[in-house]
Amino acid sequence: MSLALSTQRIKLIVVAFALVLLSFAFAPHSAHAAVVSLSTATTSSNNASTTLAKVGDVISYRIVLTGGVPSATTTPVINILGTGTTSMVSSSGGSWIYSTTTTNTTTWTNGFVPFYIAWGGSLGESTTTIASTSLTSANVRFDKSVPTISSITSDATAAGVLKVGNTIVFTLTPGATEYAATVAGLYNGQSLTWSTANSGATFTATYTVGEGNTDQASALQISGVVITDAAGNASTAGAGSDVLKTIDANSPATPTASLPSGSSISGTEHVVLTSTGSDSIRYTKDGTSPSCSTGFLFSGFAAVGGSETVMAIGCDTAGNSSAVATFSYSRHGGGGGGGSSHRSNVVSSASVTTTSASTPSTTGSASGSFSRDLEVGASGADVMALQVWLNAHGFTVAASGPGSMGQETMTFGSLTKAAVAKFQAAHGISAIGRFGPMTRAALSSM
Repeated sequence: MSLALSTQRIKLIVVAFALVLLSFAFAPHSAHAAVVSLSTATTSSNNASTTLAKVGDVISYRIVLTGGVPSATTTPVINILGTGTTSMVSSSGGSWIYSTTTTNTTTWTNGFVPFYIAWGGSLGESTTTIASTSLTSANVRFDKSVPTISSITSDATAAGVLKVGNTIVFTLTPGATEYAATVAGLYNGQSLTWSTANSGATFTATYTVGEGNTDQASALQISGVVITDAAGNASTAGAGSDVLKTIDANSPATPTASLPSGSSISGTEHVVLTSTGSDSIRYTKDGTSPSCSTGFLFSGFAAVGGSETVMAIGCDTAGNSSAVATFSYSRHGGGGGGGSSHRSNVVSSASVTTTSASTPSTTGSASGSFSRDLEVGASGADVMALQVWLNAHGFTVAASGPGSMGQETMTFGSLTKAAVAKFQAAHGISAIGRFGPMTRAALSSM
C-alpha cells in the first residue's frame, strides 16, 4: 500500500538521500564483496492488531539483505514521515531493524505511515532505496483519533412496566464513523451485544428482561457504554436518559394450598391458596388451566366439594405469572384418593387470610363446610364464613362497619339476607334471601 507524501516531505527526503548517495559514492571497493540486495521488507506494531498503531505504540521496521553485508559507511538508514534519516538500531547478519514510538504531535497524522529505507554495498554499487510501496507485508496504519459518543437512545420512552421476556432496544450514535469500531456496555447488570448494520454509523443492542434480574421500581438509565476503534482508542463512558419503563423481573411463586393435593373430603371445604410475590391468584375447578385473565379470582378461600381438581396460577401487575399448580381432591368415603383426613389443613373455625398482594387481606371465621340452611336469625361460624365469601366475590354484605370486609359477623341479619339475594339473582335462583340447598349447591360449585 502507498500514501502520497506532501511536497515538503518529499523535498526533505530527496535532500537527505542525496547526502546518503554522496557518502555511498566514496565507499571503499572490495573485489571479494558481493552485491547487496533486498530479500524482504516488513513493518509491524506492538498493538493488539499488528497492522494498526495508536499513540504510544511502537512501530518496527525490518529489512533482510542478501548477497553480502553493507560496510560500516553504508549501513542502512531510514526516513520516517520525511523527518530525516536515522540509522538502524540493531542488526543480525543480514537483518536490520529500526523501531520508533508514535506520538500525538502534528508530525504523526492518521493513516498509513510513509517511510524510506536506503543502503549501499561495499562494492561501491549505487545506493538502493525502498519505500512503503516495496513492503512484502501490509504497512502499519496510525490512528490517534479518540472515538466519541453523540447519543444513546432507547425504545422504552413510554411509561409502563417490563415483565420477564420484554425487551429494550438501545441505539448508539458515534460522533464519527470509526474504522472497525466495537461497543461495550451493560444494562441492569446484564451484558449487551452491540452490532452495526450500517458500517458503524449506528450500533444497537437489545436488553431482554430475564427471570431473576434486578427489579427496578423507577426507570433505570443506561450508562458506562464505551466505543473502541480497531487501534484501541476508547471513548469516555456514554449514557442515555430517555428510559421511562420500570422492570419487574421476578415472577410469583407457584401457588400452594392449605389442603394438600390428594386429600379426601366430605361436604364442602374452604381451601386457602397462597402465591408469594403475586398480586392476584386465579383458579379453575373444571379441568381447564387458568391464566392471569381467565378463571375465578381468588379471595378468601376456594370452596371445594367432593371429587374436584383445583388449578391455580399466581399473577403480578406487570403480567408475570407463576407455573400452574394442580390440587386434586376426592370425596371422603367415595373410594377415591385414600389421602389424608378430610379435616387435614382445612380452614375450620379459624381465620382466613389471602396472601395475594393485590387483594386486601380478608380475615374472619369460616366453617369447614356449609352443612345447614341459613336465614335471618341464624348465628355461628358458618354465617361468618358465608359473609367472608360474599364480600370476597362481589356480593357485598356491608360497605363499612359490621358485615363489611374484615368485619364479618356471626349473625345472619338483613344485610346478609340482601347479599344472599344478590347472589341468588345472579345465578337464577329465586331471590328470597334464604341460604338453602339450591344456593349452597351453587356456591359450592364455584
